[in-house]
Amino acid sequence: MQNQTISPATPTQIVVLGAGYAGLYATLRLARRTRRQSVQITLVNASPTFVERTRLHQQASGQAIPPLRISDLLKGTGVHFVQGRVTVLHPSHQQVTIENAASGHTRHYDYLIYALGSYTTAAALPGGAEHACTLEDHAQCAGAAGTTFAWCTPPSDRRRSDGSGSGDRSG
Repeated sequence: MQNQTISPATPTQIVVLGAGYAGLYATLRLARRTRRQSVQITLVNASPTFVERTRLHQQASGQAIPPLRISDLLKGTGVHFVQGRVTVLHPSHQQVTIENAASGHTRHYDYLIYALGSYTTAAALPGGAEHACTLEDHAQCAGAAGTTFAWCTPPSDRRRSDGSGSGDRSG
């Protein structure tokens, strides 16, 4: 019998676009369910941090919300994280072109999960650009914390005008 070299099968390539709730959750579940299989999962996101949209109102009101680094959330999962933006989808070739600060490259996939989420176009509404504040990422909320919500300081946080300074809401 001859000695034959058997090359390992090429792993199934899964690319997930977007690391919001849907993309990150799908990635973590896939990693857990396929950990003993020949699968390589790549998560692509423009930001290195996970945006907890359900907590952005807290940041907008001035609370410090610690950032959650995507690379930390993926530790031990085997998932490859690529920070960058997808600039072109090539479905007929099963490829995506990803660009980041360092370079641009094309990545092959066998399966693609498109979970890029949603955004608000306040400027499309009359008066929206001048009067609306969208809370979609950390940068927008940081700006809102110092300006937009300054008028809504609770009465208990203000000194009373009668000089008592008790802050008692009962009057």
